[in-house]
Amino acid sequence: MGWPDCGTDSRGRHIGYGYAARCDEAGCHERIDRGLGFACGGMHGTEDRYGGECCDRYYCGKHLFVVVRIDQGREHTVEVCRRCRDEILRYQRNARRRERYAEARCA
Repeated sequence: MGWPDCGTDSRGRHIGYGYAARCDEAGCHERIDRGLGFACGGMHGTEDRYGGECCDRYYCGKHLFVVVRIDQGREHTVEVCRRCRDEILRYQRNARRRERYAEARCA
């Protein structure tokens, strides 16, 4: 038993694997559904499976990227779109810089 109908997303579109759709990447016309397998972050809405932020959009396999998200010292692997991937990586780079700066000040 599954969830072919999970309500609507923030844009008012029906979500769930029972709804045929197209990839949300601009210019891509790949056929997908709006199930979790195509959801940025692997979950409907603006939080990924582990509570991190994502964009509430749906993408084909060509436009989803695997990222290791580090949250409170724990690593989680999530599939996200290019924009969310870049944001996650930028945040993690800045967090490492802040850690190095704090360590240097304490030394």
